[in-house]
Amino acid sequence: MALEDPIIRRYYLPGTPKGVVNGALCMNKEILEEAERLRASLDKPTAGGLSFSNAQQPLVPSDPISVEFHRLGPWFTQFSFKGKEYGGTNRYAGDARVCDFFEWLDVEGSLVELASFEAGHTLMLAENPAIHSILGVDGRSYLIERARFIKDLYGDKKMSFELCDFETEPLRRLGRFDVAFCSGLLYHLTEPWNFLREVATITDRFFLSTHYAVEELESKDEYAGETRPEYGYYEPCSGLKDHSFWLSLRSIWLALRNAGFEITHQRDLPDAQNGPIVNIYCRRSGKVSG
Repeated sequence: MALEDPIIRRYYLPGTPKGVVNGALCMNKEILEEAERLRASLDKPTAGGLSFSNAQQPLVPSDPISVEFHRLGPWFTQFSFKGKEYGGTNRYAGDARVCDFFEWLDVEGSLVELASFEAGHTLMLAENPAIHSILGVDGRSYLIERARFIKDLYGDKKMSFELCDFETEPLRRLGRFDVAFCSGLLYHLTEPWNFLREVATITDRFFLSTHYAVEELESKDEYAGETRPEYGYYEPCSGLKDHSFWLSLRSIWLALRNAGFEITHQRDLPDAQNGPIVNIYCRRSGKVSG
């Protein structure tokens, strides 16, 4: 793998000899080894995967926090800590998803975050005194490692993190929660309607933010939408499988209703980047159907 290759180079630190500082590997070796496979995906239409440049905050070798960020990277999320910037270049400040969730939240207690990613949203959610504890769940071990690092860095005792493959593992093993927060996950799943049924087994309050299909190009069971490509485990902004099924907005409503949820609040964002987004808050109103 040549460092001149743009796909390889994006996983190395600029100005750093082969990604090593003070003898420490500064990017995940397993991700570097997958760069060759990712190159082959570039001729496919993106669906959340390969959608950002992995630009990183500058490495400061004398700063152990900076070195650790780079060791765990590449990051998507930018973090501010004691007046310094770390991680990637994407900030969550003023995020409309969290703002809507806080506005619509009607319960106190425990929260499960389904797809906690790098803990950017988790930190914001933990600031709300109505949230007493947060379990962040994700399907990639390297993202869980990053999230646990953020928890330790900020010293937030509300947060904990656990690995879970949303495609294969039942959510009920996680326990019961007063509310669930799910952003950026549903449209990466192969059978999102089954995931919503699983959500209904662990909570009666559910916040969902997801892209949706504008056109109903195909149907699966009673749900309509379209199949999109995904890029697997080593692309953090993608699904774990090689494809996903984007539900239409009508089918999202149907899937929520079939899972026993009643929508109480909704905000449609049709002009969002990478496709229209809907934010939904709902309550369990009945039994799961079907």
